[in-house]
Amino acid sequence: MMPLAANNPRGQMTKSLPWGVFSCLFAVLLATSVQAEKPDDCGNNNQAQQLAYLIKHHQNQQRTQLDCHAKLTDIGHYKAKLLSGHEVIMHNIGHLTPNQLLRKKGYKLSDGYPHLGNQVEAIAAGNKTASETFNQLLNSARHRNLILGSSDFYREQNQIGVAYLQQKVSPYEHYWVIYLADTKHREKPKTEFTVSYDYTLHHEKSAEQQQKLSIRKRHEQSRHKHLMPDNQ
Repeated sequence: MMPLAANNPRGQMTKSLPWGVFSCLFAVLLATSVQAEKPDDCGNNNQAQQLAYLIKHHQNQQRTQLDCHAKLTDIGHYKAKLLSGHEVIMHNIGHLTPNQLLRKKGYKLSDGYPHLGNQVEAIAAGNKTASETFNQLLNSARHRNLILGSSDFYREQNQIGVAYLQQKVSPYEHYWVIYLADTKHREKPKTEFTVSYDYTLHHEKSAEQQQKLSIRKRHEQSRHKHLMPDNQ
C-alpha cells in the first residue's frame, strides 16, 4: 500500500513523511551514541560512574579524549574483589603487576608499557563516596599524575574504567579501582613513571594483630620490591 502517493502525480512525499524519516534517523543516531558509550562502560555501578565523571571532567584533566571502556571496568571489578581479601592495599595483589593483569585479562595494552610495572592503575579503600575517594587519590602525587594525565606518557591514555565494591565483611569495606590505559602502538618512555602506593587504614588492633600485620606487610613489601626493581 502507498497511500501517501495516491494523490501526488509526481510521486512526491507529503510533509508528514520527512518528519517521520527524520524521527527514525534521530532515534537510530541516539541509539548508536548510547551504544558507543553506555554508563556501565564507565563504572560497574553508580558510585563508580560518579568517580569516572569526576576524573573525566576535572578542571585540571590534561587528556583531551577519555572514553569509557567496559573491559577496563570489568578488570577493575575483578581487582576490587582481590583487594577485599587483604589487609594491605597494594597494586601487586594476586602476584601480578597491573600492566600484567590488563594483558592477562584480554585488554590489548600498548607495547609502550613495560611488562613489569604500573602505569595504568589507581586504587583506594576505606572511603564510602566517590568525592572522598577522589580527594584521597589526588593527595597521592603518583596517583594524581596518573588520574589527571600530568605527564606526556599519561596524557596519551584515552580509555578509562572504574570499579567500586562494598564488602562489609572485609578490612576496609569500600574498595575503588581505576584503570587508565590505551592500545596505541607507541614507544616506551625514556623515564619510567610508576604508580606505587601501599597502605593500611589506621584502626585499633590488638598487639597480636599488629604483629601479624607487620610481618605480613614486610613480606608484601619485599615481594613488591622484587617485582618492581626500577620503582622510583
